[in-house]
Amino acid sequence: GICWRNRPGTRVSEKSITIITILGQFLANGQALQTIANINVDWGDHLGVVLECTKLIGIDTDILRLNCMSKSSPLLEYVVALLVIVVALLISALIHIIHRLGSLFPGNEVNGMPLIILIGLLMQGFSVAILTAILAPFMCASHPNGLSTAVAYPGIICWTAEHTEMLMWSAGAVLFPFCYGTVLAVVTWKFKLAAAQGDIAFLRMWSFIFFRVKPHATWFPFIALMRS
Repeated sequence: GICWRNRPGTRVSEKSITIITILGQFLANGQALQTIANINVDWGDHLGVVLECTKLIGIDTDILRLNCMSKSSPLLEYVVALLVIVVALLISALIHIIHRLGSLFPGNEVNGMPLIILIGLLMQGFSVAILTAILAPFMCASHPNGLSTAVAYPGIICWTAEHTEMLMWSAGAVLFPFCYGTVLAVVTWKFKLAAAQGDIAFLRMWSFIFFRVKPHATWFPFIALMRS
C-alpha cells in the first residue's frame, strides 16, 4: 500500500484518516445541499433552515450583508464571491511561507508543506462551492414574461450588458478549476508509473489526492472532481 506521510518517518494514523474522510464527506454533502438551496422552491420552515445553514460551508456573499455597509450591485456581489476564492488562495500561500520561514530557525523541525498540497486540499474540500460560485452567471431561470434572470442574482436579467460582464468575469475565473483539473488528470496518468519506479518525492507530493483510495482505483479522485 501507499502511506500518506506528512514528514519523513511519520505516517498519518487510521484514526486521522477516518476523521479527514468524514470531514470531506460532510463538506461535499453540505455543498451539494447548498446547490439544491439555490433552486427557487419553498422548502418549508424546517428544511429551509437546514438549507440556509449550508451557506456557511459555501461561498455566499449574502452572509456578508454588503447592502448594509454600502449600496451594492449584483455584479459587485459576484466579484466579491470571486475575491473570496482569491483570499483563500492567498491564505494558503501565507501558510506555506510561514512554514518555510519557521524551518530557517536552528533546531526547528517544521517542514514547509508544499503550496500545491494546500491548494489541492482547498479544491478537494470546496470544489462544489468554488465551481458553483464561478459558474453562477450561467444559471438562468425563465419567467412567464419571457425574460430570464440569474438564479443566484435575481436582479440580473440574463444576456444584458451587466450579465455579459459577469460572464466575462466567470470565463476568466473558471481557468483556475480548469487548470487544477488538468493537473489532476496528468498526475493520475503518471501515478502508476511513479509508484512502479519508486518515485517517493512524487508520491509524497500528490498523496493528498490518493490516500483515500486503493491502488487500483487511483482514477476515482479525477472522476469525482469531473462529476462536481
